[in-house]
Amino acid sequence: MTSPASPAPISTPVQSAPAATALTESAARVIAHARALGDKGEVAAAVEALRALMVFEPDHPLARANIGQFMIDLGQFDEAIAIFERLAAEGHDISLARAGHARALFAKEDWPRAWTAFGVRFSLMQHAPKLERTRADGTKVPFPAWDGTRTPKHLCVIAEQGLGDTIQFARYLHHVVARGIPATLVVPGKLKRLVATMDLPIGLAATEDTLKLDSSIDWIAIQDLPWRLGIAPEDYATPAVYLKAEADRVADWAARLPSAALRIGICWRGNAANSADRFRSATLADFAPLAAIPGAKLVSLQKGDGVAAEIAACGFADRVVDLGADFDAGDDAFVDTAAVMENLDLIVTVDTSVGHVAGALGRPTRLLLSANRADWRWLARERDNVWYPATTVHRQPRQGDWKALTATIAAEIARSLAHPATNAGTPAVPVSIGELLDKMTILAIKAERLSDAEKLKNVARELNLLEETKSAVVPDDTRIDALVGELRAVNEALWDIEERIRHYEAEKRFDQAFIETARSVYVQNDHRARLKQRINDLSGSALREEKSYA
Repeated sequence: MTSPASPAPISTPVQSAPAATALTESAARVIAHARALGDKGEVAAAVEALRALMVFEPDHPLARANIGQFMIDLGQFDEAIAIFERLAAEGHDISLARAGHARALFAKEDWPRAWTAFGVRFSLMQHAPKLERTRADGTKVPFPAWDGTRTPKHLCVIAEQGLGDTIQFARYLHHVVARGIPATLVVPGKLKRLVATMDLPIGLAATEDTLKLDSSIDWIAIQDLPWRLGIAPEDYATPAVYLKAEADRVADWAARLPSAALRIGICWRGNAANSADRFRSATLADFAPLAAIPGAKLVSLQKGDGVAAEIAACGFADRVVDLGADFDAGDDAFVDTAAVMENLDLIVTVDTSVGHVAGALGRPTRLLLSANRADWRWLARERDNVWYPATTVHRQPRQGDWKALTATIAAEIARSLAHPATNAGTPAVPVSIGELLDKMTILAIKAERLSDAEKLKNVARELNLLEETKSAVVPDDTRIDALVGELRAVNEALWDIEERIRHYEAEKRFDQAFIETARSVYVQNDHRARLKQRINDLSGSALREEKSYA
């Protein structure tokens, strides 16, 4: 069995063939120049340069493939797809175009076609995943890759690409188990302890191990699970929380972490060996706006050489908590990271494995993304995502401008912690933004349905105070407005249900109608909780409500 090294991302260009003419050599220089412009965020200038080239070479395949990639950067996904599909129809097998095709389809959330196109990643890997056994005569026999069309006797799920990819897609082992498919998950040995917290009845093996296999085995690359299992996009985030921190480590770190009004975990760079790292890594200095939040302490979740020196040299070192050399220093990855996260109020991280750990634990997270070179999995969405309900994504306002992004997030956090002017007779209680807006919809309903003048006066006063808070902390977002409308409809339904229950009580009528009406309360309240949670996700609320059901 072999497992792949980290491949180039699906947006990485390939090299053109050696130039045969002066004009082709010139074209290669123009394309390289355009790529450099695009990397800096000067996408329109990059497209202009390539179109100038195509005046002389109108059918230049690599120039067209690069224009397609820049169309994605500009949000013109249909134009990009048309370019890539025309190149394919003409017989041009360009990895850049095939990767771009997948990237554009994901951006449009054209899931069936995107998952199919995503197979291009295997051609970009140095060692694509595979499973094979060795016969007595030394020949290699490949095992079939599972295509989801039948139930395998045993399914071997092989991790691929980076640790974050494995953590993200390990969730779908729950779906494999739910279908009664016996399975073994093969992951890098350093991840075994973390993924074992899923507590699933599956085998768990390290990539480094030699497995005993028989001919009944089917295998699948882990990122193909949602596709081959036929999981609907609305269920990609199910289960919402699927990893756990070890309780004793959570308690240990709770005792070691300093107290603070707000503890924010930060991670500012990813794996430098990844070819996309230049688009996703920031510097510690870029996180300065977060350190300026009153009462905040930044807890470094960063691993790697030189971290302690970076912290000591930054201008806000007194606001940063260095977790020390023993933080995740053992053979097992992220066990301390997970435990520390359970003791934090918020995690702010660039797009690296730390973000996936936080998402899998269901911790409130702000994920920082490149302006136009974000990874395919974050689609084209501005704030939400399909994988982690507790994670809010934030894109740079301009390519490379991390500090403006963290300044925006810091301002949002500060607003969410702010309270309107109060006195002893008007207590201020911190609540989530979802709870705030829920309360306001209830007050609005009361303002319409109550008739007592004194009660209406009190309702109006409370609603006005909450309006002041709303204007200070709730971002303008039509999606939030739509959810508030749904929330009001649910609260109106609950009002009507309560009226009917009171009517049944007065009549001493406890028949089937009473039972069904009473049962509808928890159905509506479950829907209400989901709406408030969605509002919290979209607004980046620093506080969240937690539900527990028997």
